[in-house]
Amino acid sequence: MTTAAKPLPPHGSEARYQGALGRPGCRCSLCVSAWTKAGQRRRLAHLAGRPPKISPEHVTAHINALTDAGMSLSCIARAAGVSRDTVTEHARGQHKSIRRGRAALILAVRPEHADANSLVPALGSRRRIQALYAAGYGSYTIARHTDGLSARAIDYILGGQRSTVTIATRNTLADAYRILAERPMKNARTQKRAAENGWSGPGYWDDDEFENPDFIPVTNIELKRDDIATLRREEIEHFAWHGDTAEQIRARLNGEVTIGTIRQIVHQWRTGEKRDRRKAAGPAGQLAA
Repeated sequence: MTTAAKPLPPHGSEARYQGALGRPGCRCSLCVSAWTKAGQRRRLAHLAGRPPKISPEHVTAHINALTDAGMSLSCIARAAGVSRDTVTEHARGQHKSIRRGRAALILAVRPEHADANSLVPALGSRRRIQALYAAGYGSYTIARHTDGLSARAIDYILGGQRSTVTIATRNTLADAYRILAERPMKNARTQKRAAENGWSGPGYWDDDEFENPDFIPVTNIELKRDDIATLRREEIEHFAWHGDTAEQIRARLNGEVTIGTIRQIVHQWRTGEKRDRRKAAGPAGQLAA
């Protein structure tokens, strides 16, 4: 197998004048003129304080920041339109200078430019799966709500066998989480596993915190009676807004609020009647209507 020969630079260019390995430079009038003008531009750039090559420290720091944000070196190279070797060598600090134009291309790359095949830490995906287990969903159900992930892939992420996932995997799990977290269900097996491992359910998470390694959800907060009633009322109004019946809302709350209390709160919410705190929502048997 032979590779196609690289085309010659055009006449009238500095590259044609300089030549290359196995190819002598051209000394025609057009190429000599181009080489002369290129040298003049470089000298003028130096005099103006804009040399063609600059110190690479800012570029190295920027590449490291992008990798910390989850972008691979290959992804950075694709987004910048430069070779992977260029990005790798400057990430390692192997060069004392970098061409100004090349530096500008790399510095223009942002974390949001990462493509779907780039790898990111699996922490956020693992936490979302754990929260869904606490909400009553197992790996097979979660997988059915993703774009092509298998139950085994879900298990690998959950079990820690995957320290990184692709951005596509992270995004499809995030989409599945947003759908399923809104409708928790009863599943003794998955919820028992979640309880044994101390996995927090969706109620303890904000979307912004899943990827934050410094965030630890607090699950043992002791709420006062009025606090519980306020939270229950907000939950009931939220489910009513989504169109759930009183019976469906009671099932979502695991039967912890009486059907009479739910109906009263839904009626007040719909009619705008003033809240009667003596009839606040709460756990069944404690704050019944």
